[in-house]
Amino acid sequence: MSHPRACLTLQQLEDRTTPVLWNNPWPDAGHLTLSFAPDGTTVGGSSSTLFDELVPLSQPDWQWEVLRAFQTWAAAANINLSVVPDSGTPFGDPGPVQGSPLHGDIRIGATDLSAGELAISNPFDLFSGWTGSVLLNTSQTFALGGGEAYDLYTVFLQEAGHVFGIGNSHKPQSVMYELYQGPRDSLHPSDVADIQTLYGARTPDRFEGTAGNDAFATATRLRFISRLAQLAGTDGTVGRIPLVAAGDVTTLVDQDVYSIRVPLGVRGFDVSLRTTGVSLLTAKLTVVDARGQVVGSAVATDPTNGDLFVTIEDARPGGLYFIRVEGADDDVFGIGAYRLAVGLAAASAVDPPNPTGLIHDDGSMPRPALFLGTQRPGSDLRWDFTYRASISSPRDKDAYTVHTQAGSPETMVVAVWDLNGTRLNPAVSVFDKNRRPVPVEVLADDPGMFTLQVREVRPDTTYMIKIAADSAPTGMSRGNYFLGVDFRDSPVTLRPLAKGKLTTAEPDVSAVFTVRQDQLFHFALQVESANPEIESAARLIVRDETGNEVYTLFAAAGSSAIGDVLLAAGKYTFIVTGGTPDGSLEMPRLTYRLHGLVRTDPIGIGTEDPSSEPAQPRPQAAPTPTTTNTNPYDGPYTNPYRPS
Repeated sequence: MSHPRACLTLQQLEDRTTPVLWNNPWPDAGHLTLSFAPDGTTVGGSSSTLFDELVPLSQPDWQWEVLRAFQTWAAAANINLSVVPDSGTPFGDPGPVQGSPLHGDIRIGATDLSAGELAISNPFDLFSGWTGSVLLNTSQTFALGGGEAYDLYTVFLQEAGHVFGIGNSHKPQSVMYELYQGPRDSLHPSDVADIQTLYGARTPDRFEGTAGNDAFATATRLRFISRLAQLAGTDGTVGRIPLVAAGDVTTLVDQDVYSIRVPLGVRGFDVSLRTTGVSLLTAKLTVVDARGQVVGSAVATDPTNGDLFVTIEDARPGGLYFIRVEGADDDVFGIGAYRLAVGLAAASAVDPPNPTGLIHDDGSMPRPALFLGTQRPGSDLRWDFTYRASISSPRDKDAYTVHTQAGSPETMVVAVWDLNGTRLNPAVSVFDKNRRPVPVEVLADDPGMFTLQVREVRPDTTYMIKIAADSAPTGMSRGNYFLGVDFRDSPVTLRPLAKGKLTTAEPDVSAVFTVRQDQLFHFALQVESANPEIESAARLIVRDETGNEVYTLFAAAGSSAIGDVLLAAGKYTFIVTGGTPDGSLEMPRLTYRLHGLVRTDPIGIGTEDPSSEPAQPRPQAAPTPTTTNTNPYDGPYTNPYRPS
């Protein structure tokens, strides 16, 4: 049966300077991980070939340059990075936005992109999947230092800025200038200001105080660890005189000095410093006795494995010793966080606590809500509250309260994700001070992750956040989770892209859409039915110029669905089609709304004169829609329930 084809009118996608994409910091920037995707990892419809692409550069050398680019930003702010293995799970697969056991929060890969691009990257956002992905263009040639090819460090320096949430700059002096201008060697002051706006200037550790702890006279006292049981299941870092020092080499001239008193009867001890899983710091560790004589030392050279261990075999029982920690080299790897312990069980004490066990396991019995605090005043863009805890059984429920500051109404964003990746599927709800449910907007609801926002929270008001295990999927009812709460001036909003109605006479619509460069898109499809009693649904279908289906998004009537797709440059046909499961019942009138935004901002190849700032910014390379049905699909296509 033929029918007239309606035209789908597509509006311009979200401008890439929107706060939805930029100025959106990672909630847990002090514990970011990075991985290199193995060749063969799926990227959209192709495979990553990062290692093969960079074979001429020597793997240790090119990986060092990539890490140096990210560490250049991290050293200027409250960011710590560590390298983890990558299992090769496809780019964009659902999962926690941070802390996945399958790959790093930041993933490095390579694929064939448009000729005008060097690389594309995805900043942190609240939609999961592609967050933190960086893809190098395999159609370009890269080198260490530039020359006839593009300097790898410079390319990744800009992509790292994007990953951390910074958009393009119109200042040619900035590393975030959207066109490649040759090799760079450092951040511009404007870049430093931008990263510190998001994460704050790097904060000294708590042992510095007003006088610092960079000399023997102001050394921080540590407790001697004779046995691991002294930690009592904690990480040992709390207290005025801790068992484990959670320290930070904050600047290239910073040095941290600790003191330890050897117990009577002890004639030897170990000093252990851990950076693996903590930061990319390459440190120098020195042990000095009470007379000022160096009795042991060690130096790290590899930022991916900077752990240090010194054994003092001839210690003086009851004697006083000093331990000095500082950067090993005068470069960005000389800055970062670490864990330090001294004693007979020092090596075990510096391991990250409870790597697979439950965190803050307070049982499944009802308990009072934990007060996280009052909203941070001022314009600080860092997340207001973060917390790690656990759901220990399907009946366990955790409750937290936060208090808003006085002033105008704002938006509260709440994000919860499973820290183990496959153990907990969280469900989140929000209540007012009278325990009444507060209307929320769900931004993401994937296995292991739930994100919502509350628009126009009231000033000077207490809100309660409850976290439990969702009933589905089964088998994900207990585990560690991360909670982040952030107050923002404006809500997370997707730009309306298309809307309309689907009827029995016109069950599908289409339009041609032009993408000018490889980019990642985020889509949200919402469907409402005029007769909810009849099961019905709609599907977004994207086809390339040859008619191949490259993406679909299914939404049942009365619900919405979200998803991401990496589209190469070219023309695409967008189709929205509606129907019922088997066609036996007449489809009710469906109202659909399609929203979207662009999630990537590639560094481009340019020849503009860098000696002066352009008077006007370059046009954004967002998709250009057309509204004429010049490339009709082979319809009708009226079965949204077909297998994906």
